[in-house]
Amino acid sequence: PSILNRNISKSQINKLKSKSSLTETLVICNRIIKASSNKDDVVYIPFAGSGSEIITCIQNDRNWIATETNKSYIDNVVRPRIDKMKL
Repeated sequence: PSILNRNISKSQINKLKSKSSLTETLVICNRIIKASSNKDDVVYIPFAGSGSEIITCIQNDRNWIATETNKSYIDNVVRPRIDKMKL
């Protein structure tokens, strides 16, 4: 179901989209990736989502394999985030 079907308020939606929320997500991902893998390990990410785990893997010298059911989401959300990070 979409976010709107979950009765989430507009302020909660804006928080999810905010930079501070993204920063918190990356901090959590960073702790998990570092605790559960070593440099040059391969990390499998079964749900690529917004790409936070991928970004964390790149930042911490982990190789990664990610899957996502929606190809357009990969093309329009995940890849642009990765490309933006590499600049």
